[in-house]
Amino acid sequence: MKHLSITELPHLTDSVQWFERLRPLGNALMLDSVARSSGDYRYRYDILTAAPENLYRHKDGITWHKPSTSDTWQSLTTAPFETLHAALPSPVDSHQMPFTGGLAGYWGYELNESLEPGRIKPRRSSHPSMLVGLYLWAVVVDHHTGRTWLVAHPDMSEEKRHRIEQRLHKQATVFSSAFHLNTPFSASMSPSEYQNAFQHIKDWIAAGDCYQVNLTQRFSADYQGDPWSAYLALRSASPTPFAAFLDFEELK
Repeated sequence: MKHLSITELPHLTDSVQWFERLRPLGNALMLDSVARSSGDYRYRYDILTAAPENLYRHKDGITWHKPSTSDTWQSLTTAPFETLHAALPSPVDSHQMPFTGGLAGYWGYELNESLEPGRIKPRRSSHPSMLVGLYLWAVVVDHHTGRTWLVAHPDMSEEKRHRIEQRLHKQATVFSSAFHLNTPFSASMSPSEYQNAFQHIKDWIAAGDCYQVNLTQRFSADYQGDPWSAYLALRSASPTPFAAFLDFEELK
């Protein structure tokens, strides 16, 4: 079995400092344990990565693939989950690390249409129903032991690992673009539509057709500035143990 490359890094109490160094690499994401409780190991790690080997998306019923060496999306004939399964990296000895390389990103509810066509009418959206990167490295921050590592899968090139190490030792990039809404949030359902949907769910449960339904709607607004600024404000106002920030241009 192949082995990970593990390099210990200085431990920073706030992983934002690492993320702002990595973000210029592109398609960065941060799994962020902001609210931490002493002794509760569910909130132990932050995982940060960027610069995926490949990107995969599913949109308008088609699965697409874009290598890191190309700016062009290529359509595929395979289903989304079949495509992702084939993309998984080879297994390695984990050394008890929570991430050793793999797929990370966004899977939307609308992706269910590819699994069960016609069963649930997908909501209209300009976003892809799936946007996922294949990442072969991560900065892993362990808040319980006070240690931080750069973890790299053996399938990743030495040149790329060296480039990431150089980026980690540079000063963090300052993102100063203020964020503000240009319009108030608007709901995708009117109050009466929501009430009717809620009543339908109650009727289905009473009839024994189902026992649980997640009734959701989208709230949207036009904005200006950098969403990272908004995330930092939300992170401060409402710290949570399982937060995430996905810096994918197509999801903004």
